[in-house]
Amino acid sequence: MSIQLFLTLLPALCAADELESWPPGVERVTFVSPADDTEQPALFFAPAGTGPFPLLVGLHTWSSDYLQRSSIPYARWCVERRWAFIHPNFRGPNRTPEATGSELAVEDILAAVDFARRSAPIDARRIYLVGTSGGGHAALLM
Repeated sequence: MSIQLFLTLLPALCAADELESWPPGVERVTFVSPADDTEQPALFFAPAGTGPFPLLVGLHTWSSDYLQRSSIPYARWCVERRWAFIHPNFRGPNRTPEATGSELAVEDILAAVDFARRSAPIDARRIYLVGTSGGGHAALLM
């Protein structure tokens, strides 16, 4: 198997058990990005109850995507404190012009926040971004 084929198949091979490591209640969702009307994936958690809840937007690192396991502590922190959490893909790893701080990526992050606000009672004054490496870069762009 070529390295290119392996890298193409790797996300599908890993996807089946990726959510097993995440806290209960974190689920895969999709939303439409108004930038180009494409469906974009994310992980999402909303606490039970009436809210309003703060929202933490976790942004993946430069070479990873929304299934990045190093973001699990963000989700656990949110579950423990009854915060909403969304972890958007924003065009995936920064290997393409569409992903690397593009207008599309920015619009995807904004659309992820809109999805969370439509899906749970979010406190609009308490929406926070967090990320390291490429996630920190994306947070600064926002």
